Amino acid sequence: MRIINLIEELGSEKKTPITIQQYQDIINKSSNLWMSNGVDEAFRFIRSYFNFID
Repeated sequence: MRIINLIEELGSEKKTPITIQQYQDIINKSSNLWMSNGVDEAFRFIRSYFNFID
């Protein structure tokens, strides 16, 4: 749930909305990172993803 909250928070700050497919991809990738490398790595990925979106 924390992953989804962070994605929604960062996504709402961007001008370009993300697609459902992008949303699912972010959740899958960040969930995998969380399980293998921990929550900090997952959140770092989410933040970096949104830094590249206009």
